[in-house]
Amino acid sequence: MLDTTEISTSRLLKDNHSVQSSVSDRNNSGSGIFGACCNFINCVIGAGIIGTGGAVAESGYTISMVMLLLCALLTKYSLDLLIELGEKHGASNYEELGNLAYGNAGKKAVIVFKWLYSFGCCVAYLVVLKKNMNIAIADLSGITIDCSGTSIFCSPFLLDETFFTLLLSTSIILPLCLHRKLDTLAKFSFISILSVLAIVCIVVYEYKDVGEKGGGFDKDFLEVRPGFISSMGTFVFAFVSQHTSHGVYNSMAERTVGRWKIVSSVSISVAGAMTCLVGSFSYFTFWDETSSDLFTIYPPSKVVDSAELLLSVTMLFTYPMPFFTTRELLVEWLVMRWSKSTSSDNEDELGGGEMELEGGKDVGVRQKLLPLDEGPQTSLDAALETYMVPSSLGLGSTYQLKRPYHAALTLVIWGVTLFIALAADSLGTVLDLVGCVSGSAIAFIIPAAVNIKLENKCGVAISTMLCVGCFITVMGSVFSIIKLVQ
Repeated sequence: MLDTTEISTSRLLKDNHSVQSSVSDRNNSGSGIFGACCNFINCVIGAGIIGTGGAVAESGYTISMVMLLLCALLTKYSLDLLIELGEKHGASNYEELGNLAYGNAGKKAVIVFKWLYSFGCCVAYLVVLKKNMNIAIADLSGITIDCSGTSIFCSPFLLDETFFTLLLSTSIILPLCLHRKLDTLAKFSFISILSVLAIVCIVVYEYKDVGEKGGGFDKDFLEVRPGFISSMGTFVFAFVSQHTSHGVYNSMAERTVGRWKIVSSVSISVAGAMTCLVGSFSYFTFWDETSSDLFTIYPPSKVVDSAELLLSVTMLFTYPMPFFTTRELLVEWLVMRWSKSTSSDNEDELGGGEMELEGGKDVGVRQKLLPLDEGPQTSLDAALETYMVPSSLGLGSTYQLKRPYHAALTLVIWGVTLFIALAADSLGTVLDLVGCVSGSAIAFIIPAAVNIKLENKCGVAISTMLCVGCFITVMGSVFSIIKLVQ
């Protein structure tokens, strides 16, 4: 009797081989160090840079700068560690490293935390859009927010942040997210970086015009404030990029660990400098009154309104990037669930399959490499035939959903992120919670745990990364939830 699990796995492996060959061909003409740096800086810098000032005000200045430096150094070490481990053990992405170290449990852990973080990024970008776009357009066009509504241009609907967010999200973001790939948007990485740089310059410039006197050196610079623990998530959020590291690395024309270290060093340095500048100068401008919703506390001016508009447009075209990750991880999870169901069915029918396991790791099923049209159809085959088509996008998944199911899943994810963003009071709350719950696991805990398992050693750097990650995840999450409830 034929093992139907072998047939299904053979099909998956053959399709995957063709996909990987296609991706490999594209990578031969990949980016150089400058292009990789632009792509990676764009991945690192996001909504976190805007929320840093509020976190500094809640934590205290000196302890905040120390925390930012620590997160930057640990992130740099973690990024290089993941690429080195991948090269050494033949893993092309984060999920494969998790599987090599801890089997399916490790792979699922990576997928879950990557999904939570990417989903949180989507919410954060919509919150930024909600807090800035309508005010910027109203001020730049000469419309006052407090108008009576006698003119169509003064309609409360047009000036309401909820309506504005719904309008932009439906007309611009949703159509972009319905695409299966964003090659065109990827070309705007450098422009996005220039936009963030312009925002940094505006924050520094406004310090000269708006800056107020503080409350004394000890209070303004040395005090450690009660909000420090709950704000740690924002500091982590500012640098988390491990979930995109393999994607950027695989896009390089010449892939070596040495060249990657140049990319990671430049990217983290630039991102760190921009984050510290925004956090410092926004804090120096408003001191204890600094908010994570940064531009809402500045007096109206053409410069500030331009910065708000620039930030909002950047978020509009950045949102689809984590959205794609969120959707593709769900597709990958569905394929894993169907595969598991198929394996269980076959074990019942055949008295146990021939699944090869090494130390609990799923290394594949013993194959006979039968033709794709041979053998009985399994539940996995039926599910793939009903809902999926082979993918050639190089997004990490062998299969993609057929168009109706692709559209349905896109609508669900987009709708849920939009609902949460509209309900969120401030950006700082989102950054703190996402950074603590999922960001620290992706950036510190999982890389350290994978290294300990694969290399069977734990040095000072690994121990520090693991301890810091666990502390932020546990304590930061608890305090962030308490803050959210209050």
